[in-house]
Amino acid sequence: MKNLTLLLDSSSVPLTCAITDGKKLYRASKQGIKQENYLFPLLKNLLKKFKAELRDIDSCLFVKGPGRFTGIRIGITLASMLKEFAGVKVASLSVFDVLKYQAQNAKEYKKEYGDIMVILPAFRKEYFLSFKDKEIWTTEEEISTLLKKQKTPIFICGWGGEGQSLNKIFACKKAVFAPGKLNKISFETMSVLAPKYCGKQKLTDVFTPLYLKPARFELTALQKELK
Repeated sequence: MKNLTLLLDSSSVPLTCAITDGKKLYRASKQGIKQENYLFPLLKNLLKKFKAELRDIDSCLFVKGPGRFTGIRIGITLASMLKEFAGVKVASLSVFDVLKYQAQNAKEYKKEYGDIMVILPAFRKEYFLSFKDKEIWTTEEEISTLLKKQKTPIFICGWGGEGQSLNKIFACKKAVFAPGKLNKISFETMSVLAPKYCGKQKLTDVFTPLYLKPARFELTALQKELK
């Protein structure tokens, strides 16, 4: 056994995965929406780099959302199979969790920047939003209104549709927008988080996806919770 850790983000396009032995980390990605067809070929190629097989995977950390319904299910299904048939230690985190961790531990972030807001593309001009411990699906208009009312400093990370920079979509006098490297999931970050979570989360938490409800069901909640 080589005690390898599998890191997987199938919540959006491209499908991206990585394998690490704690010293070396190799990653691979594939564009396209039929991720179920790409996953095992990518894993096979990564395992070859370690001269290993699937049974050499000891732990697995995957992204549980928010994002594409089918993509999230792929991560859950693979992790559950590894857990059930090979005793792999599993864990899951949301995109929000990883980006916030990256921001909080980056030299670019200073405490005076205040709360961290994460914005991710959902559908057209709708977004997934994490702010002040609230996670919802909302609209570009609602976020813009929220930012105009912001009276204290905030640090914003994430990305817009087609990878667009958030500072080109939203304006906020109190905001500091994260530099590019903090706006995407880093597999180096996930490799640091894996030992902290794999095998230590409740399985109900591991396999509960973060889908979020479409914006039309959440606008009132946003106005009440984030005003």
